[in-house]
Amino acid sequence: MKFPPYLVVLFAVLAFSPAFAADSKKYNYGNLDEIVMLPRPTMGVQMVMPQKLRFRLFLTQQPQPCNTAFIKRAMVMQGTPKEVVEQTPITKCISVRTVKGSTATFFIQDKVAETLSQQVKLGQPVDLLCDFLFLEKSGPGILVNEFQPTK
Repeated sequence: MKFPPYLVVLFAVLAFSPAFAADSKKYNYGNLDEIVMLPRPTMGVQMVMPQKLRFRLFLTQQPQPCNTAFIKRAMVMQGTPKEVVEQTPITKCISVRTVKGSTATFFIQDKVAETLSQQVKLGQPVDLLCDFLFLEKSGPGILVNEFQPTK
């Protein structure tokens, strides 16, 4: 069954928009300790089946500019229309830590990064609603779509 192009674009816009991402029921609880232990490619990138995951982590670095070229390419490779990716500003990353001490760097949508830096202090726990898209030598390729401060 073929879908009209406008429906494909509409779905992708909704799937990657922060408003849609805020529906936390669509996110399964993820275990970052297990993800960072997955075998990583020694060269290049290993695409994974995209997963919407929720993590409770500690913020160890506020949003900082980083190289986001590949996360955008990965989104297109996973089926998101290029126009949608181009309209979703992603220029920053955050660093996080688990209770067990595993660390990772996540990509974060700029709109989400602005409010995260205002509402969450370093060392504070936060629930992150994310898309897990790939593995590379340096770690998992995870994009933060939304967050919920914890108490």
